[in-house]
Amino acid sequence: MPVPAAGRQTARALLPFYDRLSKLINTRLVSLRLLAECRTVRPDVLLVIKGANLRASVLRRIRRRVRPLVNWYGDSLLTPGAAEFVERNSAMYDFFFIIDDRRALERVRVRSPHVATLPFACDAEFHRPAVLTPEERARYGSPVAFVGTILPSRESVLGAVRDLGLKIWGPSRNPWGTWNPERSPLRSNWQGRPAWGEEAVKIYSASDVTLDIHFSVGEPGPICNVTARVFEVPACGGFLLTNACDQLGQLYELGTEMVAYHSAEELRSLTEYYLARPEARRTIAARAQRRARTEHTFKRRLEEMFGHLRRND
Repeated sequence: MPVPAAGRQTARALLPFYDRLSKLINTRLVSLRLLAECRTVRPDVLLVIKGANLRASVLRRIRRRVRPLVNWYGDSLLTPGAAEFVERNSAMYDFFFIIDDRRALERVRVRSPHVATLPFACDAEFHRPAVLTPEERARYGSPVAFVGTILPSRESVLGAVRDLGLKIWGPSRNPWGTWNPERSPLRSNWQGRPAWGEEAVKIYSASDVTLDIHFSVGEPGPICNVTARVFEVPACGGFLLTNACDQLGQLYELGTEMVAYHSAEELRSLTEYYLARPEARRTIAARAQRRARTEHTFKRRLEEMFGHLRRND
């Protein structure tokens, strides 16, 4: 039965309130469930990944029972909207690990007594080369692929390679409402939906070139972190072109294990170069894969984390 226009209008008016109420209820329920688990299990260490859905008041109660409290904040501190949460809640944690380099701390205050950089990583068991059927290779493969949300900065960069066989896998909207695939020059490249999990692994394995574009590409100021794609794509055996940043050179050998661009024009030039040289792509991808699967796994990161905890106990 069709919904009357007045009903649709009322639903649209109430939607923001529903979203806020739903978030409030979810935060309360998750926080109380974590508190109950800590009372039952009594862990020696509590590790929180980001923790945006945990209430500071409940974290204070948990601190009376569990120390240390550790946060591994898996987004850049410079992500729009992150600063308010981090500056408010980071004091609840004894250790706060960030994926950014120290320059991000000049713009966002982290109030934990122990702050250290710990980049994200790959899951060596999950992020591995996919065995694809011919049908899957045709569906997921392309000369050029991008998996992620289309932000204004990314849309501009992707436009430089849209005629090189680009497939875009991402949601139909972004948090700011600026991406409309029906009106975008990239509408023919968009695959109509996002790709997660096993599908993303298949895309990385099947595509000739996978692109990584940081959300702040083209903005003033330095890029202070690498994205998870810098670990996940190589672990799957894929060839990655990523944006240049200082942290990248601390994780891979540039030019032999990882290739980086500084502008949309250079991205197009490098994409054309490596599309025409499959053997060079395979050689670089193999080197990056060895590095990712030996040095940039979650197991190695946790060893680094617990080493830091012991040194600062």
